[in-house]
Amino acid sequence: MTEIVLVNAAKEKILKHAIEHAKEYGFEIVGWLVGFFENDDVYVMDAIPATQYISQSKYGAEASPVEEMNLAMSYPRKIGIVGLYHSHPFREDYLEATMGKEDTPMFHSEIDDYMLSSRASKKKSYLSIVTDGYAIGCFLYSPSGSTQVRPSVVEKYDYKNKLIEYFTKLKFVIKKDEPMSIRETIIWARECIVERLENIFMREIKDIEIYIDEANKKAEIFLSYPVEETIKENLFNIQLEKELVTNATVTFNITPTVFSHKNTSALEILNLLKDESIDQCLNLFSKVDVEKIMREVRRGCRVVDVRFGDLTIDYAGALPRMKYIPPQRPIFGRKN
Repeated sequence: MTEIVLVNAAKEKILKHAIEHAKEYGFEIVGWLVGFFENDDVYVMDAIPATQYISQSKYGAEASPVEEMNLAMSYPRKIGIVGLYHSHPFREDYLEATMGKEDTPMFHSEIDDYMLSSRASKKKSYLSIVTDGYAIGCFLYSPSGSTQVRPSVVEKYDYKNKLIEYFTKLKFVIKKDEPMSIRETIIWARECIVERLENIFMREIKDIEIYIDEANKKAEIFLSYPVEETIKENLFNIQLEKELVTNATVTFNITPTVFSHKNTSALEILNLLKDESIDQCLNLFSKVDVEKIMREVRRGCRVVDVRFGDLTIDYAGALPRMKYIPPQRPIFGRKN
C-alpha cells in the first residue's frame, strides 16, 4: 500500500497560496509538490506555487510548461516534482450554491483524473492535491480514475533518512583545430560534450564499489578516466581569423550530484551521474551567446573567452537544489 508523507510546512504553503491568491482574485491556482519517491511511497517536502499560466479562470488553470520544466531541472536527479496541487471552489461559494445544504467536497473532476492518469503513466504514485483554502484532499491514480488517500502529515522530515548523496568530480577538455563558423563550432561542441561524457562513464560499465559515508549520508564515486587536473573553470575559448574559428577549446570542472536510496545499484548510480553530467554541461554551455561573440569579433578581437559560471548544490531549503553562480566577466575578447 502506498504511503504518503506530507511535511506540514508544504501543506500550509498550499493553503496559504489558495487563500491569498485563488480566493482573493477569484481564479483557480496551481502549484507543484516537490519531494521524492521511494518505490511506491511518496514524500512531499515542499510546495512551489506556479507564477506563470497559459490559462487561468475561476474553474480552471493551466500552468506554464516552461516554468514546470525549469523547476524540475533545478533539482538533482531523484529529487523533484512528485505531484500537482490546485484549488477548487471555496467553502463560502459552495455553501451559497447549495443554499447552505452541503459543505465543500474534496472531489477530483474528470479533467483532474485525466491530468493525473497522464502523469501517472511515468510514475503511478504521482500525487494530486485539491484544496479549498481550508483543507486538502489527496488523490492517487487508479484504473477507475482516482482514489482519495490520507497522507501522514508530519512536522519535519529529513530526506537523509531515505536518500544518499552520490557525487563525482569531473575535469575534462575538448578541442578542435579545423576552420568552422562560430555557429558550426557551437554545434560541434554540444555533440562532443555528450560524446565525451558517454565515453567517460562507459569506462565504468563494470560494477564499481561504492563506499557510503554513513555519518554524512554521502558517497563519492571515483572514475578511472584521465583527469585534466589543470582545469580550473568552465570555459569556451575560441581563436578566430576574420569570422572563422580556427581553434576551439571547451573545459569543464563540475561536480555532478544525484540523490538515491542506499540500495541503488552501482550501475544505476553511474547512469544517473552520467545523465546529470550531460544536463549540467549542456545547461552551462547554453550560456554561450553568439551575438555577444560576434560583437567582440566586430571589435577586431581574435581570441574570445566565454565563461559559463558554475552550478552548485544549495542545501538551505527543504530539499537540495541546484544553484547557478554566474561568472564575474562572462565574455572577454582580445585582439591578439
